[in-house]
Amino acid sequence: MAFKIDGDKVFVDSDFIRDSAKHGKLEHMGFGEFTLKTTHGDVEFDRMRGVPFEGQQGRSHLLYGDGVGWLKEQMGLK
Repeated sequence: MAFKIDGDKVFVDSDFIRDSAKHGKLEHMGFGEFTLKTTHGDVEFDRMRGVPFEGQQGRSHLLYGDGVGWLKEQMGLK
């Protein structure tokens, strides 16, 4: 699981998305896009706005949505 934090943007890899499923209901939206439904708000994984970063496995995705702060805490991102 790899991630990159660039200011207020958080980029994650495919392994992060799979691991995040234990914190909510992961739904595939098509074309490599995913949504994690949580009781703390939804988290969107946007592959179109992902950027390559060191150590990533699979595709890079930009996180956004109401539940991002909560998911960062659950996944141990600092």
